[in-house]
Amino acid sequence: MEERHYVHFFFDKYSGKWLRLPIGWELHHELVKQMVDHVEEALPKWRDRADILALLRACNYNPDECIGTYLVLEEDDWLLPQRTSKDAKADEMKDEKIQELTEKLHKLESELLAEKKARVEAEQQLSELVEKYSKISADATSAQRQVEAMQQSRPKTARPKTPQVAIVPLVSERDLEELNQQVKNLHKTHVRLKMDMLRNIGSINAVISDAIKAAADLKKSDVGSKQELEEIRSLYQREALQRRLLYNQLQELRGNIRVFCRPRRDDRARNCLGFPSDQDITVTNQDGGKKTFSFDKVYTSDSTQENIFVDTQPIITSCVDGYNVCLLAYGQTGSGKTFTMMGPDNNPGINIRAISELLKVCSERSETKSFTLKVSMVEIYNETVQDLLTEDTKVLELSMVGNSVKIPNIMEMPVKEVKDIKEIMKLGDSNRKTASTKMNSTSSRSHLVLMITVEGEDKVTGAISKGVLTLCDLAGSERISKTEATGQRLVEAAAINKSLSALGQVFSALRESQLHIPYRNSKLTQILRPCLGGDAKACLFVNISPDVSNSQETCNTLEFGSNARQVALGQAKQNIQKKGGGFPPR
Repeated sequence: MEERHYVHFFFDKYSGKWLRLPIGWELHHELVKQMVDHVEEALPKWRDRADILALLRACNYNPDECIGTYLVLEEDDWLLPQRTSKDAKADEMKDEKIQELTEKLHKLESELLAEKKARVEAEQQLSELVEKYSKISADATSAQRQVEAMQQSRPKTARPKTPQVAIVPLVSERDLEELNQQVKNLHKTHVRLKMDMLRNIGSINAVISDAIKAAADLKKSDVGSKQELEEIRSLYQREALQRRLLYNQLQELRGNIRVFCRPRRDDRARNCLGFPSDQDITVTNQDGGKKTFSFDKVYTSDSTQENIFVDTQPIITSCVDGYNVCLLAYGQTGSGKTFTMMGPDNNPGINIRAISELLKVCSERSETKSFTLKVSMVEIYNETVQDLLTEDTKVLELSMVGNSVKIPNIMEMPVKEVKDIKEIMKLGDSNRKTASTKMNSTSSRSHLVLMITVEGEDKVTGAISKGVLTLCDLAGSERISKTEATGQRLVEAAAINKSLSALGQVFSALRESQLHIPYRNSKLTQILRPCLGGDAKACLFVNISPDVSNSQETCNTLEFGSNARQVALGQAKQNIQKKGGGFPPR
């Protein structure tokens, strides 16, 4: 059975076409109000009626499916099952166990340190005792030799036949007794020192044995704690990945503009940026005040061109499937926009990498589809659109048809291999307006818009898909007082700031779902209308300077990115026509 998809339209008498009803209007429709009220009643914490209606549209105005999708994506805490006392007790027991293990670990560490210290002291004491014993042994040996020498030196006396004469001894008996007493004392000291040494060696061995045992227990408990920590870290990583995937699904449903932040690397600057996570960035101004901004991805100053392209690659390659895709680079003069989009020859940016990747994907699918790629390049200079791929850079006119824009007589050059890309880029870059300012020696004085049209024809069914990849390197927003622009540079700066202001007004109107979107205020917003007012996927790079002297301009750029991140363009649609059908003008 064929599935029906409900869409609310209104007839535009100016264009003579049926256009999709804006969210702001549709919210006043009685039936839609009842559906939104029903969802609000079921989900009391979800109070954004515009978001509810956007998800209702994606769910074909089925309130029950809308509620179910929200519950899967958001995971409200109030819907989770309440924790029982058993769970609380289990958590409490785990905390107590962790606390007990931590205290035991600290105690064992302290005991190990004390035992090491006692061992060092015992070894030192043992060394002293051995040295003392050696000294006493040497003294005892020396005294024994003296005694023996004295005994040998005493003369032998013969029994006299004549009346005996008193002989005076060479050594007195008192001296001999004292010497014998010294020898006995030395021997006792030697025995006592030997016993002390043997006793200390036993205690030292016991201390070493206890220390080894404590170290083994400590290692065992440490391994258990590490395993628990690894399990917790693994669970956290899986949870973070799941939430990121669900968030991306929600972004696809809402069609929000993806915003990426890339700071320029400048080792000479006094840094004012902080990176709490890969989605948050903090700016510290010259007075010490801090502001935090959140984006879909925040890069550090060390990020490479490869890192940047890898994150945008899935969005870019969806162009081959018939989706319209738009990438914009916005930021202060000299913040690295052109480096991100164009890049040098030895380190190309998104533009060349994107076209190379499209050629690669088309080649991989050539068995089932035949593809043609065409590239056009224009610049918007002083509110005029100029073709950069013609020798005279002729001025082009824009023709608006509903949400589409037609550019008659624009030069489209076919691309079949990588060398074609480089030749086209070289031609377009040579015709682009640049000039030197105080902020940037090669400041871009115009907005560069590169459009790659990918048409694919299915070799079996004949169905034709058409996707347009729009890559826009916006001119730098600048303060006249800092760039010190004069004369023609001043006129250019005024035109640049006016068009960027118009782009900001369009983002604000889209974010607030206003009935009138001021696309006609600038050539830039007119040429980007199919990307911002149609069914395209959009990404915005906000390029910033890390220098604290530029902190005000950095905050303004990040504010612009934050506002753009809240814009919901609606779910992107594939542009696929049956054989013989047609596409709306681009």
